[in-house]
Amino acid sequence: MNSRSSPRAFPNEGNNFSLASATLASTLEQFQDRSMAMQHIDTGAFKNFREVFQHGTNFGTYSVGVNGPEGWEGIGNGSQGGQAVLILPAVAVVGLLSAIAIPNFVKARTVSQQNACINNLRLFDAAKQQWSLEKNKKSTDTPEASDLQPYLGRGPNGEMPTCPAGGVYTIGTVGEKPTCSIPGHVLP
Repeated sequence: MNSRSSPRAFPNEGNNFSLASATLASTLEQFQDRSMAMQHIDTGAFKNFREVFQHGTNFGTYSVGVNGPEGWEGIGNGSQGGQAVLILPAVAVVGLLSAIAIPNFVKARTVSQQNACINNLRLFDAAKQQWSLEKNKKSTDTPEASDLQPYLGRGPNGEMPTCPAGGVYTIGTVGEKPTCSIPGHVLP
């Protein structure tokens, strides 16, 4: 019978054997190190984690199983290092995904803070323009923060808007745009 014409079924009975050796562990370590290097991840922390699981030089694990008429039966033996071979790939995937996700979260937070700051700068600019119109001021006049407070949407405690990244605002004259001390937080 052609193997393409009918699917192969798992046998009802049979044996299995699996072995995780020091060579497999070395290969996995090289793969993990290269994968992390391609992502520009510092592998030092991961190597420290790996050392926790690999005590001594005795390494290896094996298991033998049989699928018999009464079900699966198996026996195995191994060292602590054998468990590390099984655990490290799962940890590497989580570490790799974290290494990709965390910088994206940091970037999103930075962009969010920048946008909030720019919106605050727009509020200050609009408040300066309103103040100058109502008080008949020139473009060279500089308002104080207390002059702008009635024109700004105050916070829950009546405070002035602040830069979410910790920058310091400079209000400036009516004719110039307000600024923030954080680079990139610039009113367009």
